[in-house]
Amino acid sequence: MIRPDLPPSTASTAWVDARYFSLHVRSLVHECRVPWRVVALLAHVPSQTVRRLAGQGDRPLSRIRVIDAMRILTVSVDDVEATRDRIVPAGSTQARTLALRNSGCGVEDIADMLDVTIPQAHRLLNGEADVCTEMTRLRARAACEARGLVSTAEPITTS
Repeated sequence: MIRPDLPPSTASTAWVDARYFSLHVRSLVHECRVPWRVVALLAHVPSQTVRRLAGQGDRPLSRIRVIDAMRILTVSVDDVEATRDRIVPAGSTQARTLALRNSGCGVEDIADMLDVTIPQAHRLLNGEADVCTEMTRLRARAACEARGLVSTAEPITTS
């Protein structure tokens, strides 16, 4: 996935109608069976924006910043699916699984959040996994973000 160098979302002063982008986000979530937070991470768009586009907010967005719209459109079903095969170092994911466990999540819950098997979750928690998929890393980031757990800085994608 090639990303243009774009300024921060907050630097954008131009707006467009949000309806099309809401449909795109909802389609990605539905077709790829991923949490909306994963789409936000892949698109480099603020979570609150994607949450509302996904229909999870108290009211839908009527408009969206052009820069966020551009970023959302750069994420395709193929991009999301590619993260399921791309192998990345597991260090940050291990730290996040430990943070999830320390916040009260059980191994079964962590496995569900990361969409991995229980033995895979155990390997992450025990520090036995050197690598994981990029999707597992994204889901761990999303799960920690959802619970307000501190996230370490890291590149979103490896390509």
